[in-house]
Amino acid sequence: MSPASLPDDALDELLGEWATGARLTPREAEAVRVAVVAERPAGLDAGWWSGLMGQVSAAVIEAVALPPSARAALRQVPALA
Repeated sequence: MSPASLPDDALDELLGEWATGARLTPREAEAVRVAVVAERPAGLDAGWWSGLMGQVSAAVIEAVALPPSARAALRQVPALA
């Protein structure tokens, strides 16, 4: 019988038996914890922020440079069906 066809209770029992013999040492457990819960430096990536602000600035400049009639047309949102 393959593990996939075992009832849940039997699979839990097999996993429990395996787990009792497959424990990490404290050093191994700490290495895993550090790899998973690595602290990231606070704040946003400067390149990401610069790229975002460049896009925002370009959108603002483009919107301001549009003639008033074009800006008015952009404000009109068609009704949703």
